Amino acid sequence: MHQQIRTSPGSVGGNVSRAVEALARRGVNVEGVGPDYESPHVRIVVPHDAAEDAIKALEGIPDFTPEVMPACTFALAHRPGQLDVVLQRVAHAGFDVQSVLVLASRYRGMTLVSVGLDREPSSTECDALGCVEEPEGWIGGDLEGSAAS
Repeated sequence: MHQQIRTSPGSVGGNVSRAVEALARRGVNVEGVGPDYESPHVRIVVPHDAAEDAIKALEGIPDFTPEVMPACTFALAHRPGQLDVVLQRVAHAGFDVQSVLVLASRYRGMTLVSVGLDREPSSTECDALGCVEEPEGWIGGDLEGSAAS
């Protein structure tokens, strides 16, 4: 299951700035960041193995109360309408979308999108929605020597 971290309470821009600065100081790479649909919260995606360090870094910011939030990641072709299809599928399955974060994909022709949800989907729901587990190397990193061509 993919997750996002939600933070607040200042302005969206201020929250993003303070969060990414704290994560950088702690050496945590940010894979995606953007506003939560409930302003001024922001959502942040970090590598799974850095989640604990990310929470500690964000807890160190005065007035921040980071929360781990459920999300599904989708691999979408670079074609108009792909995101709309996913968002309709998610809504039809009874989920409320709370955020949409585009993640840096290392594969040309594909975009990874993390969709924040109002509740944790079961493994059956994840399969039905088409959520993907990110294979190693899909997100971020140095493009030198990657599978992108």
